[in-house]
Amino acid sequence: MESGSRFGAKCGDAATAIADGARHAGLQKTTVVNSTSEAADLLREIAAPGDLILIKGSRASRTEEVIEHFGLRYSSFVTSP
Repeated sequence: MESGSRFGAKCGDAATAIADGARHAGLQKTTVVNSTSEAADLLREIAAPGDLILIKGSRASRTEEVIEHFGLRYSSFVTSP
């Protein structure tokens, strides 16, 4: 089984610096988004059934909104403990 990230999207105040660091560490497919709804739209474009998606962030950055926006349209994809 292969492991490792294939794509990264960053949102928030430090997004550009984090994306630059990710590229420097070898994750070339990374992008900066401007909002949680833009992140959800990006997920809709690239996610496929069976993909494992990690959404990490703080309550201050409201990353739960990514799941809410994405899950509204693709609720069959979204599972959470």
